[in-house]
Amino acid sequence: MATRYWLGGAQTVAQVDTVQVTGFDAATTYTITIGGIAVSVAGNTDVNTTASDLQVALAAETHAYFAAITWTVSTDTITATADVAGCPFTATSSVTGGTGTIGAVTSSTANSSPHDFNNADNWTNQVAPVNSDTIIFADHGISCVWNTDTSLTTVELIIDQSFTGEIGLDRRSFATAQDGSSLDTSAPEYRAHTLELNCSSVLIGRNITGTSQAGSSRIKLYNSGGGDCLIENTGTNSDHPPLMYRANSAISSVEIRQGTVGLGTDEPSLNTVYDFIDVSGTDPATSVSIGPEVQASDIHLQEGELFWRGDTAVTTTSVNVYGGEMHLDEGPTITTLSVYGGTVVYKGPNNVTTLNMEGGDVDCGQSSGARTIGTLNFNRSGSFTHGDNVTITTFNEGTNGTTTFDG
Repeated sequence: MATRYWLGGAQTVAQVDTVQVTGFDAATTYTITIGGIAVSVAGNTDVNTTASDLQVALAAETHAYFAAITWTVSTDTITATADVAGCPFTATSSVTGGTGTIGAVTSSTANSSPHDFNNADNWTNQVAPVNSDTIIFADHGISCVWNTDTSLTTVELIIDQSFTGEIGLDRRSFATAQDGSSLDTSAPEYRAHTLELNCSSVLIGRNITGTSQAGSSRIKLYNSGGGDCLIENTGTNSDHPPLMYRANSAISSVEIRQGTVGLGTDEPSLNTVYDFIDVSGTDPATSVSIGPEVQASDIHLQEGELFWRGDTAVTTTSVNVYGGEMHLDEGPTITTLSVYGGTVVYKGPNNVTTLNMEGGDVDCGQSSGARTIGTLNFNRSGSFTHGDNVTITTFNEGTNGTTTFDG
């Protein structure tokens, strides 16, 4: 077990790969594929002519994945060289039909970048992290964007607010700069774009300086382990949540004290599992979005805003609102929703088995969508706005406090 600081000090070297046409057959189609996009030619005359034809087709391809590479040929071998040093690519070869053959795409010069997680030169003492290490990002702005799909397990991850670089890539656009900052919007990112770790614990936004720190404008993290996550603060970003966090463990929790966070929002189709989500919200400007495939047993909102756009096929056992504002624009079926303070804007189409009014406001009037509340209990006080197409099966009005039922 060791502590490894991300430094980003590796040299920048352009990747060079080669592929050899090893067997000719006119009935064979020879293909190079990058990110699911294929460039193919039919066998022609011999291996040298076939390789030349394939090189011409690759060089002429205007798709962003291929246009970022210079393609050359010598006899039966094609060479692919990254146009931007430090910006890697992944190409594969294949054949179909006939008896022709092509070798695997192999690296003759490996990509090297100060933004590559796997490069040992980017870490303290030129040693990359291993299982059970503590990984720390702090005190500079060198982004970490390449080879982020790690297989490391039981690591402790700390990302201080003093780290202002980016972690991960924008999945919506193809990165064309070695630090991921320049984008080609004509194609999505096909390379790994999220830091994947099996974490025993996660701490994000720690500030030990006593002064204001900007934080990172993009942190994308997938924690495949059961470790809990504490988010003390985030950076800012006008285009997307500066922190996008996904977990996949029914024993993991996430506490958000301040900042703007997306939980399972970056790749909405991917399953995201938490035991407990706590938006403690020391700052009223705290904003949390919960994505469609998020499963959570227990959710607490203390302060700030929470936007829930979940899957109605999922059931959340307990939701407690003490303050702030929760927007149930969509979301799972909620077994018990207890409102002690703040506001719940309940648009549906999710249903609530039991709604306990202990204070605060529940507003069902901002949508005409059909919703069902099995039991509505006015236990202490609160305000409930009924709205259209809301079915309340059982209504129990308490005798304590002040209750308001509109509609």
